[in-house]
Order: sequence, then structure tokens, then C-alpha cells
Amino acid sequence: GRPFFVIGCYDYPGGDDLCVEHLKEMADSGINTVHWAIRCFPEAYPNQPRDFTLEDLNNAHRLGLKVVAALNSVPPWTEADITKNWGSDPAMFREGSDLHKALLRIKDHPALLMYETMDEPLGCRVMDNRPTWPSLETLQECYRFVRSVDPRHPVWCNEVAWFWCKDRLSMEQFREWSRICDVYSQDDYPVGGPPYPYCPLFVIAEDLAAMMKIVDDGSGPAKPLMMVLQGQGRNMMASDRPEIHGRNPNRIETRYVAYSSIVHGAKGIWWWGARDLVPLRDARGRLTSNGEFWEIIKLVSREIAALKDFYVTARLPGAVAVSDARLDAAMFRHGGASVLIVANRSDQTVTQARVKVMDRGWKPPGDGSVRVLFERRRVPAEEKEGALSWEDTFAPWDVHVYTDRPDICREW
Repeated sequence: GRPFFVIGCYDYPGGDDLCVEHLKEMADSGINTVHWAIRCFPEAYPNQPRDFTLEDLNNAHRLGLKVVAALNSVPPWTEADITKNWGSDPAMFREGSDLHKALLRIKDHPALLMYETMDEPLGCRVMDNRPTWPSLETLQECYRFVRSVDPRHPVWCNEVAWFWCKDRLSMEQFREWSRICDVYSQDDYPVGGPPYPYCPLFVIAEDLAAMMKIVDDGSGPAKPLMMVLQGQGRNMMASDRPEIHGRNPNRIETRYVAYSSIVHGAKGIWWWGARDLVPLRDARGRLTSNGEFWEIIKLVSREIAALKDFYVTARLPGAVAVSDARLDAAMFRHGGASVLIVANRSDQTVTQARVKVMDRGWKPPGDGSVRVLFERRRVPAEEKEGALSWEDTFAPWDVHVYTDRPDICREW
């Protein structure tokens, strides 16, 4: 089918992401994919108020949203929890089971994008030594069963972050457990206690570099990669322990992790944890800190959505050079236009950084400047020996998005 860049949100603040009003708000913000459990329970996380129906899928489709159907929703802390998750119960992997009936009911709906298998299975089962989490064999059996019923839709697996777990899990273990899916991701939430700019946001690039190796079949990445990003202050899910809650990421940090994911090869991003961004407003109708962060998530989602057709294309190799090793860059081309992302992978300000475009497909500006999208500004550029270059300044973790076309994102 047509390439699709996922801009996903696991759940709406407060948890009710089946509400049409909430779905519309997310769709209007550029979010294009939501996450629903096939079978939900009050103890599920993230959770929804009820099992979703065909009418809910119809609502999503009318709004242009895609849906990921999660096969599991309850953390299996006990033996009794195992059978609550149809995607982890071997008794469900047969014709006529409840899971089989659910798959038959939704598999041909145009809103369905893919299925999700158990979240963080390697990290929970092996690294954390939780025997009630499904085994590799069980998840392999689940994968084979789901794909036999619905060969058109892929299965996605989200895993723990390589950077924080590499001393306890081997590359081979990551590779082995990545074979239970067609689409692979990891989650990393680096914004915690330290104030901006001192949180280690560079881990996103490290995770994606590792993921590229994890899914490499000898000729390059063999499956699409996504990155699951921070949609709440650290530990906010522990609602009864406010003393351990971390701060919400700010706008610069939120933009950085999203764009760094794209620069390093992700073909989709997700916001996890927005359920706990409550309340959004105080008694006088003013945005709370949670409400401000939700607005930031929507703002960044709109930016990504504006250029999503570029980000499903391959990064152009050797297209750009930067004068400072702290900067990462990636160029994309779509419809004859070019977009260049340059991100500061450090907690330091980078001044007078020179960006040099060597790719012949970049159209030189007619007025001696280059547009910086989403900032309503231009930077002076010079052409010399067939290459275009300019200087710019980057605050800690700052991102600039440049283009060679005056008609892209006019409103920005």
C-alpha cells in the first residue's frame, strides 16, 4: 500500500480516546493513529472506557485516523492475568476462539492499520525475570496465528530502550525477540528530574542506531522502525505517589526527540502516557502544566504531519555536511521539493554552524536565502563550487527544518 508515517498517541488525557470529540481534537492536531485494546479491563494501562466497536472504527475512519488494535492490555503480574490477554493465551490461537472472532470482525475495516503484540516482552520476561510474561515461543505462536487470519495487516512490537538495557540484554537477545513482529520500536523517556537542558536526549539516536542493527538481515533494516516518545512527566502513571513524579518535557525537548527520531530513521513516532495529563485546565479555565504539555504535543504533531510525505521517503545519503560534530542532519525529497532537518544533539549552544548542501537536487534560492520552516525566518545563503551553504545558531537540543521551496507550509 501507500507509505504511511505514523504520528500516534496511545491515549487521550484522562483515558477516553473513544470519544468522537477527543478523536477529532487529535486528528485536527496532526495525530493520525490511535491505540485501542481489543479487550480492555479497568486495570489495563493505557486503558479505554470499553471495548471498541465497529462504529468506533467508523468514527476513526471518518476523521482520517488509523487504529492499532492491541492484542494485550493487562500487565500479567499474576497467572490469573495471563488469560485476560488474548494475545498471550495459547488457548486463543485457534479457529473459533474469542481472538479469532475479534480478528475476523475488524480485519477488513479501512481504519485498521496493524496489531500490537505484548509490550516490552523481552525486557519484562527476561531482564526483569517475570515468568508470567509471555514466552518467546508463545508470542511467536501468536504472531503466526494472527498473520494466518489476517495476512494483510502487520504486527508491531514495542520493546525496552537499548541504551538503558544494553548492559543487561545482549544484541542477540534483542534480535531474537524482534522476530515476533513486522514493525519494531523501542520506548525511551529521557526527561526526568534535571532542568532543561541537562536531560540526556541523545539516547533517542543511540536507540535507533541499535534498532537498525537489531532488524538488519544482512542487507539493511528488514522492517520499519518507530520510536515511542514521552507523553508525560516521568512516573506520572504512579498517580498515588506524586513525590516521584518528574516534570513534563518542554517544547524544545519535545521537538528534539521527535525530529531526532526521524533523522535517525524512524518511520513513525508515538506519544505514550498522555492519559495522565490531567487536569488540562484549572477551576478558572487556565491551562495547567499538563495542559501546556498536551498543547506542545499537538503543536509538534502538526509540524510533523505537515511534512509526513517527506519522512516516508529514504534519507538522501551524502546530501549535506555540517561543520560541528554535535549536529545531526538528514535530507528528504518528495514531489520535487527538499526538506532538511538539522538537530543539535547536545546540551550546549552551537553558534556559527555551517550547513552545506551538496545534493544537486536542492534548488538554489532566488533571493540568496533559505527558508526555515515553523520559525517564520530566512537565513542568508551562498552558492560556491556547486554547493549551497549557510550559517545558523542552535540552542541546546534545538532543531531547524529548512526547505528549498517557497510554497511548502505557507502558514508556517
